[in-house]
Amino acid sequence: MSSAGQKPEFKEHLLNSIAFLDDLPETLEACVILGLKENAPELRSASLKLAARFEMPSNVLKFIAQLEAQEGVSKKDKVDALKVLVKHQDRLADGSIAFLTRLITDENTSVILSQHAAQVMGALRWHLLDESERDAYLKTIARARSFCLPALMYPFEHQAGINGEGEHGLNEDAWDVLGVQLAAQLERNPAVGSLPSGTVNLLRRMFSEKVSRAYAAMSEVLGDGLYTEQKQEMKLRSILQELGEGNASRGRVLFYKERLACASCHRIDSRGGQLGPDLSRIGRIREPRDLVEAVLYPSATVVNGYENYAFELSGGETLDGMIHRETREAVYLINGAMSEMRIDRKQIEHVHNSTVSLMPSGFEQILSRRELLDLIAYLQTCR
Repeated sequence: MSSAGQKPEFKEHLLNSIAFLDDLPETLEACVILGLKENAPELRSASLKLAARFEMPSNVLKFIAQLEAQEGVSKKDKVDALKVLVKHQDRLADGSIAFLTRLITDENTSVILSQHAAQVMGALRWHLLDESERDAYLKTIARARSFCLPALMYPFEHQAGINGEGEHGLNEDAWDVLGVQLAAQLERNPAVGSLPSGTVNLLRRMFSEKVSRAYAAMSEVLGDGLYTEQKQEMKLRSILQELGEGNASRGRVLFYKERLACASCHRIDSRGGQLGPDLSRIGRIREPRDLVEAVLYPSATVVNGYENYAFELSGGETLDGMIHRETREAVYLINGAMSEMRIDRKQIEHVHNSTVSLMPSGFEQILSRRELLDLIAYLQTCR
């Protein structure tokens, strides 16, 4: 890593190779700092992914905190740095929540970066936040883009798991109050109707009849599940009637735009990512209705081989993603941020198939009617 004659491509390959280790030897910890000091964005990104994968000593975390605070650091690197810090420290410095909130609520931020920011913010622990941070968090929920909302529910899910246990748990009255506050912020968000069914069911489980005021407030906001399905069906039918008005050329441009980031996960012919299904022949194998449903309600049907799994760990944490690879000692997940997460098999208490797709929901809030029709028209030409 330190050799001046080594090309950036070699260094990046070395860093990516280290990620396949189950544990990071102390002798290789220096590689992380050396990579962070490089000016090449791909090396810095690879080093931050390593820091998120492994346990890091305090000197590395201190360096990452300094990097995150520097002027001129890209938003992506800043979010990646915050991901490392929140994993190791469960807290963020003053101003970090405000920065993440801007990414989560800004319509001009790419879908991938917004979602990544929401995942970082969702890794915070509710019981460790002070009053002002909790207030800021709740207000973020009211303004969050639709596809960010599921990740923002994680702190409440974690809190529900520790309620009644030790000093950090909330009693029923406090949990009831928090549920009412959360419901109020969700109600202010126009995208609440786009919540995936898995997130809706989670909220209903967390705030059941035991906490009567929160239960009533959540029921008012979330509505009846059957009614939601009927609304979605009506939406699909109305769009199908207008499919002939879409422009495939405009749809192709839209597919590759950073704002939607479709190509970050999906490949068409030789261009695009590989986290999601290959769409090169999607227009041949899927009916128009399937295409519209997949864009608007991705959790309705998940393609075999791309299932999202939720791992409940012994410490109360829940991690979800696609299973990327496995060893005798660990399971490795990959999520929408394309970062690999290692889970020690000894920590796994329960695994279940998540009902929430890795593909972000809420595109009906992002796309205009014309843009949606154009995108579907383009996908229909992929044969």
